[in-house]
Amino acid sequence: MRAGRKRWYDGVLDIPEAESGPVSIVHRIEPAGTTIRSGNMRTAIFGQRAEEIHYEEPTRWHTLSEEGFGVWMTDLPIEQRQMDELIQNKASGRVLVGGLGVGYAAVALAHRPRVKQIVVVERSQDIINLVWESTLAKVPDPSKLTIVNADLFDYLKARESFFTWGLFDIWQGDGETTFHTTVVPLRKLADGMVRTVECWNEDIMRAQLFQGMESRLLWLDHPQAKQIVGCDLDVLATDNESIYIQWAVPFWRWYRENKAWLTGDEIAHTMRRYVTCYGRPELQDGLTWLKSMAPTKRKRTSAALAT
Repeated sequence: MRAGRKRWYDGVLDIPEAESGPVSIVHRIEPAGTTIRSGNMRTAIFGQRAEEIHYEEPTRWHTLSEEGFGVWMTDLPIEQRQMDELIQNKASGRVLVGGLGVGYAAVALAHRPRVKQIVVVERSQDIINLVWESTLAKVPDPSKLTIVNADLFDYLKARESFFTWGLFDIWQGDGETTFHTTVVPLRKLADGMVRTVECWNEDIMRAQLFQGMESRLLWLDHPQAKQIVGCDLDVLATDNESIYIQWAVPFWRWYRENKAWLTGDEIAHTMRRYVTCYGRPELQDGLTWLKSMAPTKRKRTSAALAT
């Protein structure tokens, strides 16, 4: 619910405490007078904004956990805010949701008039058992929603239908490993099947990629970079079996070829754009952007920086 322009977040979901196999829904009760932030220090470091919400009344929150895996999702303000920022007013038409979680994304999408149909793909029948009926009870038109018990990778590989918009959230962590092993493969599978894809905390993952490249760029100016950090520009620009290095090789090759005529602003701008485009087939993994920033395109470079 809202008070003025402020989002309160509580009371959106109502899922009973229960267990199904190794999966459980547990309530977290916060007493009256509690203040909860819609972010934390880590999300702030990587660019997400948050606020403090003070609750005069007791509040109840939901935690979805699985034995052997830990917490999959909650409906605390931080996760609701992250989902809301992904959805905003962008979702419309036929929507694919990867991962049911506690059902928040499905509920939020179902309240948007421009969203006509929602297909939720969830591989855990236990999660479906615990959450689906409560999800349907919270939406204005349950006929909008369909649940599919399947692995999202397998569902996308089948390519049985087309969606105008998609929201994927089937992972727990938001580090570089998740980005390379889950987010990028899912984006490639969804290409041509889902017009627009949003992924939970992908901005956090890409911010880590950018910071890693930025730190390497700083080290390259050090006269003993190779001895201290074990790499130089030639190493960074050489094909590598590790995806943690290989993904950035095209950028470093471009930098090695063009660094003599580049300004600091141009380097930073191109690096940021490359990080933004990498892993997106519809944006050619950033390769088209690198070509457009070649020395023969100097005028185009200046125009791009001005926008």
